[in-house]
Amino acid sequence: AIPEFVAQNRLARYFNVSTRTMGQWLREIGLRTIYTKSRLHVPTGRAFQYGYAKKVCRHRSRRTSYLWHDQKTVQALLDAGFTAKPPRKRRKAKTRHLPTEETCVK
Repeated sequence: AIPEFVAQNRLARYFNVSTRTMGQWLREIGLRTIYTKSRLHVPTGRAFQYGYAKKVCRHRSRRTSYLWHDQKTVQALLDAGFTAKPPRKRRKAKTRHLPTEETCVK
């Protein structure tokens, strides 16, 4: 079962973008803002009011985190014209040429 509320990094994975880019997109559509006193990036009142975001408290660290409603938020991003980026091609790892008998100096 897919969780209803997900962290921002999961949203970013849906679109194949970085978490930072996802934060910028959420700001552009009015769902995220910067709380000026502490410079924290938080969901807007609108995001909470319409069920796009919810506040959760991490028990161990006692830190506040924010989760995003996956279907609503993804749909809002699609409606705003954002699309998934194609997966980046991964460069092949350089193969190390191990010495063979022919290349070894005798």
